[in-house]
Amino acid sequence: MKYDLRFSGKVRNVYESEDGTKLILCATDRVSAFDKILKAVIPGKGKYLTAISAFWSVWAESKGYDTAYYCCNVDTIPLINPYGKLDDPEFNTKEFAGRCTKMEKLRMFPVECIVRGHIYGSLWKEYQKGAREFCGVHLPEGLNEGDKFLNEGDKSHEPIFTPTTKAPQGQHDENITFDEFADILRAEGHSADTAETVRELCLGLYKDAYKYVAQCGLILMDTKFELGVDRYGTIRFGDELLTPDSSRYMYKTKDASGREMFKSLDKQIIRDFIAEQKALGTEHPELVPEVIEATARAYAALIERLTRCTL
Repeated sequence: MKYDLRFSGKVRNVYESEDGTKLILCATDRVSAFDKILKAVIPGKGKYLTAISAFWSVWAESKGYDTAYYCCNVDTIPLINPYGKLDDPEFNTKEFAGRCTKMEKLRMFPVECIVRGHIYGSLWKEYQKGAREFCGVHLPEGLNEGDKFLNEGDKSHEPIFTPTTKAPQGQHDENITFDEFADILRAEGHSADTAETVRELCLGLYKDAYKYVAQCGLILMDTKFELGVDRYGTIRFGDELLTPDSSRYMYKTKDASGREMFKSLDKQIIRDFIAEQKALGTEHPELVPEVIEATARAYAALIERLTRCTL
């Protein structure tokens, strides 16, 4: 079946089948940060993203979640092609090797579904400024960077759902409340209970993945999901799933003074470098080789931790 290029995103090029039912996502080595595509590339990044997303898609299906995933052209990670290998000749070339994922085309929801299990990143910055409500969610007093969100009653881990708009490339997504999220879905013609279903699916998958990640010695701080409906009306997870571009994977270590700190196995390495350079007055900092190499090592280490395999 023939596929035509339909869209080039920050990281992926999206091809659509001539019958309009399938997509092939090709992950490049491009990298973005703060809603901008950087000039630098991370060697091998596209292959890592493809394998990690495929691994999680099959894992999620095994837990009862519906995804749009069919197969990919990665063959070094066991069990990620349960429906057969990618058999489209135009994508079985050296250029596309290990980078392509076939998925069912969904009618995507025009929102991004972010689940946060710990206070970190932009949320921590807002909290430091005095914000005690975020996307309509009340935040308790006395939190420190990296703390878990806990149920006020039994103190169990209780992640929060903080959706955003899906802004055009180059623009910033806007935080919205759950009610605003529900209004957007209703305006798209979805039923009144769709928003609640989506929230529960996202929280459920995050909690299940969090437990698995913990067994790998890591912390899944937060993640971004994108969902849509298939031609039969089933809600499915689409796009990338639990990759280091869409999630924060961290582990605890100690600095030279013995103080406990978090270290990243994701794109946070790049975000931190850019933030540091901007603080020094560099308006558009370019990634230095050390940051590029550290990011590539982090992605490689992550896939080995999660799958017990290497690429």
